[in-house]
Amino acid sequence: MALYSSSILYITYNNSVTVSRSISRSREGNDMKLSEVTYTAPDYLAMNENKFTCRGYILQTFGFYLEALPDELLEPCIYVQKPSKQNIQTIYRKVYVRDIVGTSYCEYGGESWLATFLKVKRLDYYIKSGCVTKGKYLRMMKMPDFQRPGFMVHLSLTSDGLIVDGNGNHRVSTYKMMYLSDITCGNLEIVEKARRQYWLYAEIDIPNGYFHEKNQENDDCYSFFSS
Repeated sequence: MALYSSSILYITYNNSVTVSRSISRSREGNDMKLSEVTYTAPDYLAMNENKFTCRGYILQTFGFYLEALPDELLEPCIYVQKPSKQNIQTIYRKVYVRDIVGTSYCEYGGESWLATFLKVKRLDYYIKSGCVTKGKYLRMMKMPDFQRPGFMVHLSLTSDGLIVDGNGNHRVSTYKMMYLSDITCGNLEIVEKARRQYWLYAEIDIPNGYFHEKNQENDDCYSFFSS
């Protein structure tokens, strides 16, 4: 049973994704169909049948059944106004993707992680290049050499939690879909493994007065606390 209410989806303003039936359906079953998701396309993304098919194909490669998508895809990707860069320190740490709760980019935030993922521009390129698979992302997102300054996923710690605040909206939303596909698969062994293995190396702005310590579940990952 889902923990998230579909009321997180905003369906009344321009440039949004609308899920037409899921806002009134029962929360007991996994019965959301990708075919029920329709777009008022953002300016940068001229949606057509081919692009929509590409998005479905990518979700299938992650392990989702398009006729019964899990409710966890409605987990909110919150929008947080870009935080001040005064009195912060920048650190480089490993964090769990599950601990990233949103973005400071208004085109992507304020809806569900499914909506955020579906608005990624380059999904058709991902298919052609073959560069986006679970195996490749589980390696790539953990490579400090690949996640070099200027390209590294950039996060900020806010009162709401960790948000994407610069580079990384596409990578994080894609990685989040991969993670959600594993934790909703019904296999407890895979679920427990996913909770440990879906982490990434990131550049993080944290306010002065916060400290960080290694997460008890994984000595390589960090949690953040107010002093």
